[in-house]
Amino acid sequence: MNKNKQMEQIHALNLSFSATELQLTERISFLTQREQQLTSELQSIQKKFAIDKDVLLADQNENENALRRKHVERESTLIEQLRTAKEELERLQEELERHEKNMCNKPQILNKK
Repeated sequence: MNKNKQMEQIHALNLSFSATELQLTERISFLTQREQQLTSELQSIQKKFAIDKDVLLADQNENENALRRKHVERESTLIEQLRTAKEELERLQEELERHEKNMCNKPQILNKK
């Protein structure tokens, strides 16, 4: 009986070991699938991040270029306004000089009265 009892215990241990091994194998399979799923999600997120980053960089470059163009346009406008103002100033100075010259050349009628 002793031998039968030992055989029963060995058999019970084998069954227990097999059940535990099956549970662990199932758990490893589940974790492997989960790891693959998370790896796939991570790769998807990384790809989306890379695309978003490229879009943001492109937008930033476009905005910087637009600002540069606007700055150049504004600078051109201001240069043109300055040139026009200088021309007007020169014209007014010449007119003033002519006026002063005419005033000096006119007889002093006021003094004669």
